[in-house]
Amino acid sequence: MPSISEKNSIQRATASNWVGAGGSPRGETTAPPPGILERLGDEMREKLPDELVDELLAGAKTEEEIVGPGGLLGQLTKRLVERAMEVELTDHLGYEPHQEPPGGAGNTRNGSTPKTLVTEHGPVPIDTPRDRDGSFEPRIVRVEPLD
Repeated sequence: MPSISEKNSIQRATASNWVGAGGSPRGETTAPPPGILERLGDEMREKLPDELVDELLAGAKTEEEIVGPGGLLGQLTKRLVERAMEVELTDHLGYEPHQEPPGGAGNTRNGSTPKTLVTEHGPVPIDTPRDRDGSFEPRIVRVEPLD
């Protein structure tokens, strides 16, 4: 089991290397950067249709707004990672949020701990969910001690 210092260390992960480009005036949709969808597998393209990508990119005028600090890529990374960890915790505990633990008083959700996910596009603040007995270890984001 990791020590407290390991649990509180900076999280490291790699985000995809996506170079964004320009945008359209507000209210108009923005096409994804050339070639980005062609690099995705067919299955992923079905899950992320062009219309969804266009909607996400709507209003982004600059590369900075897409891949810069606090940009769309960072926001998506935060939402995806946090959601994946919520699903992992539900699987770990064996019951959905806002329900009673099976069999009464068992291990329960216990808030979250702020962490920083280090990506190739910069740091992304995330909230890592916790369980009461401290046995939850997210698989999507693993703790790596600082060198």
